Amino acid sequence: MKTLFKFILISIISISQLSTAQNESLKSISIDKIALSGLNLKPKNNKHQPERKLFQKNLFIGSEIGVFIVASETAVAKWDSYVTDEFIFVLNGRARLQLKNKEEFFYNKNDFFIAPRGFEGVWETQGGKSYYHELAVVALNRKTTDNISGKLPVTLDNIKLAGINITPLENKTYSDILFEGIDLTIKTKSESSTLKELKRTLKEELIYVLAGKVTIISEDKEVQTFYTNDFFVLPKNFSGIWKSEGHNLFRSLHVAKTK
Repeated sequence: MKTLFKFILISIISISQLSTAQNESLKSISIDKIALSGLNLKPKNNKHQPERKLFQKNLFIGSEIGVFIVASETAVAKWDSYVTDEFIFVLNGRARLQLKNKEEFFYNKNDFFIAPRGFEGVWETQGGKSYYHELAVVALNRKTTDNISGKLPVTLDNIKLAGINITPLENKTYSDILFEGIDLTIKTKSESSTLKELKRTLKEELIYVLAGKVTIISEDKEVQTFYTNDFFVLPKNFSGIWKSEGHNLFRSLHVAKTK
């Protein structure tokens, strides 16, 4: 896993020029459902493990976050201190993270979790008779620091994800921070059906629709609609229209680089 992460990071950096083209378009970016299904992933060669079957697709490379799919044979690695916060959504298979005291954490298909900067222990990706697949988000151009986010994997609060005990703000909006690390911040947002103008958004965000639908209209009038279980990226400096609808509330999960 250690060599896998290094390989992925090098791949992301090597094609960082894509971010300019994506951000210049200033449109919401749908995450490729074919890739999420484990299809059309390109085989990659990892020089540290040349016999290992490995597949990858970069879905979005911006100036602040990178979003990618990885499919791999079952693999094990030991980490003394994981190098970054990584948001992970398990698409197939299971991840097993074992601490130095032998306590284990298991994450199965459709689970969200964070491998924090500073995680210590064994990380095994289990594919069974297939491949382990994950959607992952990391921060790019990260802070240089010896500080860590934590040594334990972080399970995102399923109660908050389900819309229970969410924290009210104002004007029928709600928000809860589920994780705030050195590199990434994860939060839920909920709102009554809303029509609003967005002006030059301040950050890149991967957004996952928890409940309801949202329509994004760019300045050049391109319309995109996202429904429950859809992922999309809202780029930095985006301007346009946001129209959300929900059965009482539209709810979403947001992943962004920590400021």
